[in-house]
Amino acid sequence: MRKLKNIFLIITTSSNLLLGRSIYRELDHNLPKIELYSSANPKSKFYLVDSHIRLFPLFEAYNQPYLESRRLPIGLITYRNHPEQKIYGQALSNLLEQIVTQILAGQSEFSEFKILKKRDFNFKTKCGLIILKFKKYPFIAKLFMENPRSLSRPYSKGILPMGMFVMGGTNRHLNGFTRIKNMENIKNLIERNPAWRDYLSVPRKWFWTPQKNNWIHVKGFNIGGHSTINTKLPAIYAVIADEIILAKNQPPSTSKRNLPLCQELNFAIDPNHNNFIIEKDTNKLALYDTEHFPTLIGEYYTPMKICTTYVGWYVHLARKFLRERVFATKRYQEKRQKPGSIYPLY
Repeated sequence: MRKLKNIFLIITTSSNLLLGRSIYRELDHNLPKIELYSSANPKSKFYLVDSHIRLFPLFEAYNQPYLESRRLPIGLITYRNHPEQKIYGQALSNLLEQIVTQILAGQSEFSEFKILKKRDFNFKTKCGLIILKFKKYPFIAKLFMENPRSLSRPYSKGILPMGMFVMGGTNRHLNGFTRIKNMENIKNLIERNPAWRDYLSVPRKWFWTPQKNNWIHVKGFNIGGHSTINTKLPAIYAVIADEIILAKNQPPSTSKRNLPLCQELNFAIDPNHNNFIIEKDTNKLALYDTEHFPTLIGEYYTPMKICTTYVGWYVHLARKFLRERVFATKRYQEKRQKPGSIYPLY
């Protein structure tokens, strides 16, 4: 598995080095372009001109009315595995306000949270995704932070973020907006299938933003049939979820189970074997990472290929990357700008 991932990284790196653009080559004036600035500093603007920019998710994934309706409540929230225990949502919100202040002040260690993953977060620039566990409460926070400068440089954050942008025109910040709606869509699929009700589960999730937050304003040109289009995104937000406690003696996660299940769920879940765990007490297969996978890899117009092994799956992803990065004709570039998807989120 690790060797296959390394091969994928080599392919993405090599293609990026080989396709450097000459500084003397004139840009196509019809290429998608975005202008970004912060509500805190509207005079400082950043620009990106790139054929991989797409209407969705950049201008459509952040659905403010919908996400506001799923905001973390201030009242009592029951624990997932112990409904007799409760915590006020306001208490969780206060702790999140505290850690945002600490991060912006340059701190990287926190008394109220355990860091579960920080690989995708840069404490120097204060950008990226950091995954946190409330030490006193059974909840997880995925905290997203970005600014106009960082969003305008999709090729500067490493191999995997670059791959996400090339394949889907997205990044962790944009894809984070898909997690709650995708979670609800998956829940609806489970409820409609009697065989899944006692087998699959997904954690509850809520949206959160700090009281004092900056907005990233985005103006687009030549994108998805629009001569100009505008949106704004919260610079800082979090997705709060129930903690999933793993059952002991986890059986090995296999492609024979995971890949067919992903197809039955319309590929809403990343087939990565780490996204499938057996939950303690319920013994259900918990689907806890609910990023909308078609958005992540930019599969909108043709049905995704089902693979029977992870070898075939990683080969499929590598071919998808090469098609988007190396073999995308102008006609294909125009096609991927069109709105609509056979894997709709909303």
